[in-house]
Amino acid sequence: MAEDAAASPQLAQRVRDGLGEHGTVRTAGPDPWSMVLTVEDPDLVEPLEWTFAAYTWDAVESALERGMARLRRDRQAVLRRRPLTARTRGAAVVCAESAGVLMHECVAHSSEADNFVSYGSRLGITLGGLWSRLPLDVVDDPSLFPWMGSYGRDDEETVGRPVELVRGGRWAGLLSNRSTAALTGDVSTGHGRGSPPRTPRGSVLTVGAGSLSEVELLGLVGDGWLLGTPTAGFSVGEFVELRYSWAWSIRHGAMEPRAEAGVVGPLLVRAKKVSLVRQIIGIGSEQVVNSPLYPCVKDGVEVACTFISPALALRDLVIEPAS
Repeated sequence: MAEDAAASPQLAQRVRDGLGEHGTVRTAGPDPWSMVLTVEDPDLVEPLEWTFAAYTWDAVESALERGMARLRRDRQAVLRRRPLTARTRGAAVVCAESAGVLMHECVAHSSEADNFVSYGSRLGITLGGLWSRLPLDVVDDPSLFPWMGSYGRDDEETVGRPVELVRGGRWAGLLSNRSTAALTGDVSTGHGRGSPPRTPRGSVLTVGAGSLSEVELLGLVGDGWLLGTPTAGFSVGEFVELRYSWAWSIRHGAMEPRAEAGVVGPLLVRAKKVSLVRQIIGIGSEQVVNSPLYPCVKDGVEVACTFISPALALRDLVIEPAS
């Protein structure tokens, strides 16, 4: 049974085998099922954590190996990282997990109909306008069970339907509730969520895959950074702030070997949303599901969300030391 699997000594042993003696696992469920992996190595300045949640145990368990791989890479990076001493500008590859957060904060929040009314005129584009010079596709679909944020009907009892937010790089649609349905053909898209007042919110965001392998994405960048694990993301009107645990140096189209690597962090990226998305020059071929236990917060109201995205290569961005 799923409950037995979630609490089993075998699971704890798998985590110790994968993460070493300092790796632990906590589980909870159902509705949803969740898993929290932690590494509390005394050599680290802070514990490392990875979370995953879904409405079936099988979906959570299937992400275990990827979660452990993420934490092993995080440990390598954090042990090597040094503080970033000044703002640095250059190209970057944003790992798939971080890319999903980037697109959620930039595109999904801007496509929530109340936000569109509030600050859409300050973005510099409107519906039909260009988010990306590449043929980027972004869809929000609450029917993608069992991921966090999936549902049949929203909190206003409207059937949730998939909405194309970006099609071929252009802004194609908005997410609405009943009070903002005038912006979506007088019919709510079924995205009224949260405690009253229920507002338009994203659910399960999918960024379409491209054709480039990780090696090809690194090659596009040449010299720059691999932006690793996301720690926070904030949508502030037409601006976005993204925080990362670390960035690993890329030289001549490859990650620098561990013995030589320049790793910096923690760090942040602050930019205008449209300007940042327009820096995309490459889209990875492998989509990764990021279905976190922790919710998205807007105006103090929490809702569950999932981000499914490939890695992205960006031509130019500025990274800053995070205080």
